[in-house]
Amino acid sequence: MQVSAARTEARDLVADPSGNVLTDALFLRHINKALAQLALKLNDSARTTVSLVQGQREYALGSGILSIEEVHIVPENNLSDTIKLIPRRLDAMPYQAGTEADPTHYYIQPTGGTNSDEFSLFVWPAPARSTADALIVDYKPLYEMVNDVDYLPFPSMFHGPLIQYASGSFLADRDDDKDVAVGERMMARAMTEMQTFRTFQPALFMASSNHRFG
Repeated sequence: MQVSAARTEARDLVADPSGNVLTDALFLRHINKALAQLALKLNDSARTTVSLVQGQREYALGSGILSIEEVHIVPENNLSDTIKLIPRRLDAMPYQAGTEADPTHYYIQPTGGTNSDEFSLFVWPAPARSTADALIVDYKPLYEMVNDVDYLPFPSMFHGPLIQYASGSFLADRDDDKDVAVGERMMARAMTEMQTFRTFQPALFMASSNHRFG
């Protein structure tokens, strides 16, 4: 389903077929919120790799990331299992660069500035080698609808709850107490349906997903 069709259904749910109140921009904000909630409910995950550069401690991860789950490093001999890096707070990371070696710890922070939706990965110690795809990053993807022609990234079985959650989120943000109450009930129902669908995730969702481990 495309964003435009989902928006039409949402406007019908909130009795605003002309979009006088639920504008295009507001719908995008709330459908993206719904997508983030569904991704969390499904424990959705994806994977990317990062190439090590000798002496470099900071690496841009790009956009499309909601949160980092784990970071592993591929040993130099490439014969043993990957090694899990330990997450740390930035203020707990040693200030000194240290002796170059395979990183053992990492820290994630938003890149900021014009790249406010992107994250940077800091590792310690600085790597002693330059190796392609040496870091494996598992993360929860951030889905962001931007245009009318964008397709909702989940199978059609999830579209109803997504639209219901987005509609409820819109109503819950309004000043009218009745709208808020109705919106909260809609969001709760949508979350219940999402949780129910999670039971079928291995058989239905995982099989139909084309974005994970890309």
